[in-house]
Amino acid sequence: MAGYFSLSLPTLLAVTPLILLTQGFSLPQPDKNGNYTQTTHPYWKVVATKPVNCRLARSLNDVEGKKVPTMNVEQLPVGGRFKPGEDILTNTSQKRGEPAIVMDTNGNPWLRAAYAYDTCLVRAHRNFVRPIPDPFSSPRR
Repeated sequence: MAGYFSLSLPTLLAVTPLILLTQGFSLPQPDKNGNYTQTTHPYWKVVATKPVNCRLARSLNDVEGKKVPTMNVEQLPVGGRFKPGEDILTNTSQKRGEPAIVMDTNGNPWLRAAYAYDTCLVRAHRNFVRPIPDPFSSPRR
């Protein structure tokens, strides 16, 4: 059939990430230990097979100030849980370039998540969450 163009599934899967990268689109990648350590990316999805705890930060100052790096986040109370497959929006200001990840005293990265009317912290590891493309943007043409 003249003019018909076809790609096999393996070729399509190999080429799609390259197309996205050439369009200036890239998602944060975990380090060799599976940790997401630095990003301002706001959109995430729970990939764990069980609900993920969200450690309650009593106020936004708890994560913007100097308190988080000097505390063990695992000692904070659980303020809620995100279900498997649930989307997470970070509680950061993109305009101010606030980091979506904060580190605790053990060197573990935590994602600043918006939960109800507060901020909570979810372990930023590939076993629990992964970044996703902006669900509100229209596809590029």
